[in-house]
Amino acid sequence: MKYKLILFDSDETLFDYKRCAREAFSITLSYFQIPFLRPTYFEEFDSINMELWSDFESGKISRSILYIERFKRFFALDNIGVNIKYFNAHYLDIIGQFSYLIEEANDVCKALKQHCTIVILTNGFSHIHHRRVKNSPLSLLIDKVIATQDYGYAKPDKRIFDVVFELYPESDRDSILMVGDGLHSDVLGGINANIDTCWFNPYCKQNTLAVSPTYIISTLMELVPIVLIC
Repeated sequence: MKYKLILFDSDETLFDYKRCAREAFSITLSYFQIPFLRPTYFEEFDSINMELWSDFESGKISRSILYIERFKRFFALDNIGVNIKYFNAHYLDIIGQFSYLIEEANDVCKALKQHCTIVILTNGFSHIHHRRVKNSPLSLLIDKVIATQDYGYAKPDKRIFDVVFELYPESDRDSILMVGDGLHSDVLGGINANIDTCWFNPYCKQNTLAVSPTYIISTLMELVPIVLIC
């Protein structure tokens, strides 16, 4: 067996971020007595949010700007006045309460736990992901949650992978596999760190970046033979 340490991204790899975010968004709007103006309201916010996350991971903006700017831009679409700082804080508190899993996430972690150390490596907010894992069935399967927020480096920066190497010095790079849905954050990050990568691509998205993952899977259970047979 080649891989001994599996690094999983969190959102949209193990956890169903879209479902968590949609529910938190709806609850927070209701709390602030803001109407759900259009059927596409969440999708409009999510598009802005994803664009800003991409800017953050590319080093164009800071995490603190991301916190505020996503809701500032969103509410500006309809000239809605709201205290952005309080809205964001409430939204983050609510979203951290949800721990919905991607299909097969629990099964794949159970299968791999018998043979590998499983770690979450996420660019997401630290307190949210620690809370989410603690309240999920994965809490007994995950060895550690490494949130890049705690270290000052975000994927794809190779320095956050250096943190992993320091935390797990017994694992050489040939025995580490990075698994995630993000081509830029997860796959490019793994390549920058000189480790193998697995792109989780359940929606058959086109590879628009000049990066080549070691493996591509469309379901999480496809990972098991890759890890156990290699």
